[in-house]
Amino acid sequence: MSAYSAKRLRIIPPHAEKFNRAAEAVLGFFMRMKTLAELAFCVIVSSWLTGCDFPTKTIPDPMPPPFLSKIETSLDSLKIISSPNNPTAATDTTIGITAYVKDSSGIRSVHYSIISEGGNTILATGVLSDNGISPDPVTGEKIYTSFVSIHVTTESIGTNLIQIQAENLSGLVSSTLSKALVLVNVTNHAPQIFNLVMPDTVFVPASGSVNVKVSVAVADSEGLSDITSVTLTSQRPDGSTVATYPMFDDGSAGNQPVFGIPSGDAVADDGVYTLTIPLPSTTQRNTYRTFIFSATDRSGAVSNTLSKKIYIE
Repeated sequence: MSAYSAKRLRIIPPHAEKFNRAAEAVLGFFMRMKTLAELAFCVIVSSWLTGCDFPTKTIPDPMPPPFLSKIETSLDSLKIISSPNNPTAATDTTIGITAYVKDSSGIRSVHYSIISEGGNTILATGVLSDNGISPDPVTGEKIYTSFVSIHVTTESIGTNLIQIQAENLSGLVSSTLSKALVLVNVTNHAPQIFNLVMPDTVFVPASGSVNVKVSVAVADSEGLSDITSVTLTSQRPDGSTVATYPMFDDGSAGNQPVFGIPSGDAVADDGVYTLTIPLPSTTQRNTYRTFIFSATDRSGAVSNTLSKKIYIE
């Protein structure tokens, strides 16, 4: 073989070939170690993501509060007969209340309250018993009972709420369970409205707004406390309703939620209900609205109605 051929074949000496094989073996070892390290890393990450079967300590579920399943009453509604000579006089009556309770740790107490519509008056409050003493028939059956005396006044006529709440020996309190108790005055008289005061015409300014104050007087033979609402309904010329607004006998105590300004009422609780309506400069002109007024009492009786047109120029 010529020198040229030896150069083309690049003949490698024997000691260099041994060195190359050793280098390849070392490199293969490190590559295998790298593969094993990558595999171990993947196993660790997988265990973090999927969770490992390590021994865990069982945490007991928290004790649930008592559960009120049902309220029963000896009556759902009660008819009250007021004296014609004294229609606002109070009367007394008694009703039976029973509450069904579920609890695993024992009941400490079951409370009741009877509140008037709107929550302004508490008619009665106390505890129910499961002691086998009348009116409770059997002790320890988790059925709690009591006879409740209530003092019915004009303010309590209408829909009232019987509310029950239980507490167990662990101090946990149940949700409140409620039931309606309707007290109806069978000798009730509907309220009357009169003395409507409002302008005939209002002129809308070019900028800003103008306030329109309207008022109406209300009377009720059961007393002014028997009135639950006085409203103004605004109607368009075609008879469609714009809105119905509440009126106030509050002495202008703060801004009312209707328009965010005081009602304009002069004296609180005198039977004169007032509403002030702001008309912005963007209000449609050369038209009119019909205002219709009525009152409702606690028995749901509706008064006569008064209506009047107001022209918007």
